[in-house]
Amino acid sequence: MASVMGIDMQTAMESIAGAAKGNFTMMDNLGVAMNATTIEAYALAKGLDFAWNSATNAEKAEIAMQMFFEKTEQYAGNFARESTQTISGSIGLLQASLSSFIAGLGNANADMTNLTQNLVDAFQAVVKNIVPVLENIVAALPEATGAIISAVKDLLPVLLQTVTELFSQVLQTLLGLLPELIPAAVDAVMTIVGALIDNLPLLIDAAVQLITALVMGLGEALPELIPAAVQAVITIVQGLLDNMDKILEAAFTLIQGLRRDF
Repeated sequence: MASVMGIDMQTAMESIAGAAKGNFTMMDNLGVAMNATTIEAYALAKGLDFAWNSATNAEKAEIAMQMFFEKTEQYAGNFARESTQTISGSIGLLQASLSSFIAGLGNANADMTNLTQNLVDAFQAVVKNIVPVLENIVAALPEATGAIISAVKDLLPVLLQTVTELFSQVLQTLLGLLPELIPAAVDAVMTIVGALIDNLPLLIDAAVQLITALVMGLGEALPELIPAAVQAVITIVQGLLDNMDKILEAAFTLIQGLRRDF
């Protein structure tokens, strides 16, 4: 019904499930008008002893579903045909089969042989429908490519001429604007220079304060920097003395290597 009416599967399922429970409001989505009048008329036409006002909900649902299946029997097999003979239908069938297969993996009672076969059949249907399309595309590519190249070749002189004319127009426009742009640019530069000159005393004062602060900081830190520097020199010298034998050995090895090379 979803494939015939162009609605999604969920809506079709909800409509039919609702009808089975006595709710016929959604059946209009499937093209089957169901209400007390139509169901009672159907039962009368079939010679059934049925009266809507005295019937139970179960009896109403039974007659309604019988009416539904009879009214829609002309659509039987449509989904099967669509799902195996069209690309969109076969892809939808493959998606449904894959979902069922994945759900079955988590169900110990699932018939995995049947689910696997459904998945294989759906995939084969997709391949069967896609292969002819791909073959047609491949067969049409040379002709389409040749037509495109020919069209581009015919358009190329026009495109080049258009680009050339456009470039010339843009260049002429820019040249025409130069007399107006140059004074504006000069004014902007002069404004920046004037602002720098006006603020030069502040800049110089800030620079002097920065340098003074650095010098004062270094001066205050000298009593600590000098011993630290001396200690660093002593440590370096002591490290060299402690490793003098290794240094001399490495130097001797280097000299021997150089003598062999020369």
